[in-house]
Amino acid sequence: MNLFRTSIVILFAAALVLAFAAPIYAADQDGKVKSIQADKKTFTLTDKDGRDHNFAVAATAKILINDKESKLADLKVGDMLTATWEQRGDQREVSKIVCKRTK
Repeated sequence: MNLFRTSIVILFAAALVLAFAAPIYAADQDGKVKSIQADKKTFTLTDKDGRDHNFAVAATAKILINDKESKLADLKVGDMLTATWEQRGDQREVSKIVCKRTK
């Protein structure tokens, strides 16, 4: 019975750690593209408060423009997008970009 209680406590603790750790490691940033350096795989996004955010784009990043797979170079200054990123050392690395362009 003691082993059962210990197992339950360990599982509960692991679930708590995972529940609180996930939001810390990944975030979304909405904004307007200010600049793109496709050759360096970086871009700058301006948020609704006028603050600039610099991002590096992971080699495996998924980039969607109007639900179509695209490349970083296909984005344009002024595009509104959502970037999903994680902190990697001293830079923000993007794993997904979703851009919806009005036609």
